[in-house]
Amino acid sequence: MNKNTFIILMLASLLALSFTASGEAETVQVVDASGEHIDVPLNPERIVVLPSTPIEMIYALGEGKRVVGRGVGVPPQCPSAKDLPCVASCSVGPNVEAILDLKPDLVLMCTSNGSKPATAVERLHAAGIPVLSLPSSCEPDTLLPQIETLGKILNKSVEANEFADFIEKYLGLIEERTKDLGPDEKPTVYFECKEYKTVNEETPLQHHISLAGGTNIAAEQPVKKPIVSSEWVLETNPDIIIAGAKGESLTEETLSAARDEIVSRPGLKEVKAVKDKKVYIISKKLMKGISEPIGCLYFAKWLHPDLFKDIDPTAIHKEFLQKFFGQELEGSYAYP
Repeated sequence: MNKNTFIILMLASLLALSFTASGEAETVQVVDASGEHIDVPLNPERIVVLPSTPIEMIYALGEGKRVVGRGVGVPPQCPSAKDLPCVASCSVGPNVEAILDLKPDLVLMCTSNGSKPATAVERLHAAGIPVLSLPSSCEPDTLLPQIETLGKILNKSVEANEFADFIEKYLGLIEERTKDLGPDEKPTVYFECKEYKTVNEETPLQHHISLAGGTNIAAEQPVKKPIVSSEWVLETNPDIIIAGAKGESLTEETLSAARDEIVSRPGLKEVKAVKDKKVYIISKKLMKGISEPIGCLYFAKWLHPDLFKDIDPTAIHKEFLQKFFGQELEGSYAYP
């Protein structure tokens, strides 16, 4: 985010502020997931945050102490959030009674395609609790505006700008180096969520693959996460295989074992990626939320090692954790 853009955003933030009779700012106007302009409290002291990505953002801005309740997901960079009351479930949704018990000044919810969990929102509004609906997507076109929005709400626009700059820097670097690649220069990629379960072009992983300069072999599959077969993978014969690994404390040994399992499958032994030893494992923690740029860097390094020979994703991951969370990198997130 350049200096002129930042100045414009700051002026817009000032114009959007509402003031009390004493001249002290009381609310700030922001845009929710549906595109509606709404007023929310400025500097709320008690925030219930149901999606995990905004929790990461709030902690990265140094304001984790304001979060008093959460949803199901706990971001790996925010271990203390595990101790917060969980006031939502995947099956039932927000627990309004539990949220009200926390006496929040603001509730952040996640939406899909701009829609809201209407009943819960209505009940919270009836109790005088402001609700801000945020996009469910975590791609850059929604991720960066969310950082800006939270910076305005928390009166941390300078820190939000610094955070957004970090993300934009590396996503921009990848785009700049891969944008001129022709179709024949883009390796074909098979991404595996679970054994023989992959992703089509409607999923966030499509962004990782395309930004990194690759071609998703399952892009045109009719469902978002199709189940395929070893025969299908062999027939499409990808240049590269990347598999996501799930787990709280992954080690190099567990990631190596995951890779060994894939390359030892009888049905994959003749696949080009296996024969060329281009099978990689990545933690699923790097494929969503504010860690997505780190995951994209690994993808880019694997797909185009010559274009990214000067980039060390692990070192950038360390910098990211130290700079915004005051943490050291522990465990393994990618292999080899």
